Amino acid sequence: MKRFLLLLLTALAACNGVEKDAAPTEPDSNSVLVIEKVTKNVVNNTSKFVVVTDIAPEIRVELRYYSNNNFMGRRMDGYQQEAAIATREAVLALKKISDSLMHQGLALKIYDAYRPKRAVRDICRWSNDTQDTISKQQYYPKVEKRDMFACGYLSSRSNHCHGSTVDVTLVNAATNQELDMGTGFDLMDERSHYSYPTLTEEQKENRKLLRQIMAWGGFSPIETEWWHFKLKNEPYGESFDFAVNRDSII
Repeated sequence: MKRFLLLLLTALAACNGVEKDAAPTEPDSNSVLVIEKVTKNVVNNTSKFVVVTDIAPEIRVELRYYSNNNFMGRRMDGYQQEAAIATREAVLALKKISDSLMHQGLALKIYDAYRPKRAVRDICRWSNDTQDTISKQQYYPKVEKRDMFACGYLSSRSNHCHGSTVDVTLVNAATNQELDMGTGFDLMDERSHYSYPTLTEEQKENRKLLRQIMAWGGFSPIETEWWHFKLKNEPYGESFDFAVNRDSII
């Protein structure tokens, strides 16, 4: 089934190419204050944002930053509901991808979509607290918190704040079982790189399938996170800071 879909996607369209996320930057001791002051590009017009499942109810959502199951070990600032929100353009592209996958017995699962700027500021504050390592073994076993920015695992900017970037995986539509991608979501390790060399053939095929279907739908990947995709023609380049809450976009 998956091999058939890979061949079909190859015939339908060529991949849109790799586009890197915002370059990681390591904050100095005043970084959080600087981020707090940079507000002129923060836009809060939410009229063109929608809840993903309002248009594509078959897409699964496990919003990790709304839960404690993430690298911080707690809910991030700004995540008030488990509602995956994105620009209408991004959601329509996801719907197109989802429809194709459903014919093959697969479904998309979203770990994160729109992310408010306040969550990025929360990450920066968390990174400075070297005593808080509650999720280290699961999410960053081989890296120290003080090195996360220098290693490129964290950034003081995020394309998620533009509203058209998503973190996704594939699941069996009947069982909700995630396909084996070789690592879990958000593992800060070289094993999360798309081209990590010692993956099994099944894991390589699953990553390739995810990348090809997302590229076919208009999203660009990055090399360092197999789950991360940005809409190539995203409608906004500005960062937003409204809460992840259905009421924020009504």
